[in-house]
Amino acid sequence: MNFTQIDFVYPLFDEIINTFQKLYPDRTCVIAGGAVRDILLNREPKDIDIYFLGVNWDTGSRVEFEKKLSASQIYYEIATSNLPWHRYERYLLLSIIWKTSLRLKNCELQFMGFPANSVEDLIRTFDWEICLFAYSNGKIITTSASLDLLNTLKTYDPKNRGWKPPKMKLCNIQFPISNLRRGFKFESRYPLKLEYESILKL
Repeated sequence: MNFTQIDFVYPLFDEIINTFQKLYPDRTCVIAGGAVRDILLNREPKDIDIYFLGVNWDTGSRVEFEKKLSASQIYYEIATSNLPWHRYERYLLLSIIWKTSLRLKNCELQFMGFPANSVEDLIRTFDWEICLFAYSNGKIITTSASLDLLNTLKTYDPKNRGWKPPKMKLCNIQFPISNLRRGFKFESRYPLKLEYESILKL
């Protein structure tokens, strides 16, 4: 993967990172995945995935995270999506609704622990090209291919019948059935097509 960085300051993301970084001051806190992509496409994210790099995912980490959150002065409530725990979210610590931030309303914050210490390593674990985005320290970290895909989507005009939807590639297989469902979900949500070779891999 060819990674690239873009200067991009988004105050809401900075507010989230600055608030929750205090729970793990010796770890890097980043926002990654669909929320970053949606902001770049001027869409409202439905949830925001927040990763603490270098925090291993296990039952003990979940308990530790809940204790840290409970001991803080952050006003929150547990999101209903935690009951039961997501089966396929390998790094999930907890999903919450942050009640203090009026800007987020009912948007879920999903906290993840990721064992590696690199944003690039985190991005490499994501499945489809449209997901390979992260935000940290006023920068967007992504791949050249994902950025090209996003820029093409920005040119979409429903009145232009000659506009051709871009092909989206699968970059990493985690759970084949889940990856395929997500691919079709993206295909229905955005003006793009799944690459045929990627479908065959699943």
